[in-house]
Amino acid sequence: MDNVRFPRGLVQCIGVAYTFHTSTRARTQLTSANVGHGTSQLPFSYFYKGSLNNLSGHGGHLCLRRDPSTGELAVHSPEPELAMFLGERHNVIGYCLANDLTATSLEGRGGCGDVDWTYLAKVWMGCGSYGPSLLSAEDIKSINAVTIGMRIVRSGQIVFDSIYSVSDRNREFSSIPNAIISKYHGYGGVLPLSKRVIFDDEGFLAAGTLIMLGTGLVVSGEYHCRVGDVITVYSDEFGELSNIVRDSHDLGEQE
Repeated sequence: MDNVRFPRGLVQCIGVAYTFHTSTRARTQLTSANVGHGTSQLPFSYFYKGSLNNLSGHGGHLCLRRDPSTGELAVHSPEPELAMFLGERHNVIGYCLANDLTATSLEGRGGCGDVDWTYLAKVWMGCGSYGPSLLSAEDIKSINAVTIGMRIVRSGQIVFDSIYSVSDRNREFSSIPNAIISKYHGYGGVLPLSKRVIFDDEGFLAAGTLIMLGTGLVVSGEYHCRVGDVITVYSDEFGELSNIVRDSHDLGEQE
């Protein structure tokens, strides 16, 4: 398994929502049935996605987790994304590809009761991937010209292959670190696990933060993850990030 060699090492990974028009519509639909969902009516949201220990590199496993209520495999969606790696004071060191694997059947339950369903839907061993390499911000001539694709191979056959343009986003990537901080301070009180992120002594997101920037591609039910799927996120600029889907119980990686 290949891992991106970040200059400072990966301290934390944070995901964001509502940054692309396509995913905004899909996420609003997902959470609209649950009026208690913390982000059902918000124009921006973030969530803790884990650390180096939770995430895979190119060639590693994406793991499907079990629904804690039933013991059955949850429904999972792959989310092909661009990710931004931060240095000191939110300086953008570079970008790479990412797959924000999400247990969507858990995520839609929101923050009901004492259970943080967003955390359960986003963080476990093998809950996502990043790679295959880090491209410096200076080497990207135009971020708006970047396209991100995703290909799903199932039983040896390509069953899904589509791309989206980064230009479809509804906010500038450079604004996202400060938006995360603003949202964090807006919660107050005791934060749920899905909202706990790491800051430096000056109040910036810690150097070594990887931000998964949201997706402009949402798959329908027939393309939800199945054990054995090979999912490849690709881009002309960044190459290919390829992972095979496994059952977390088979690998002993539920948590």
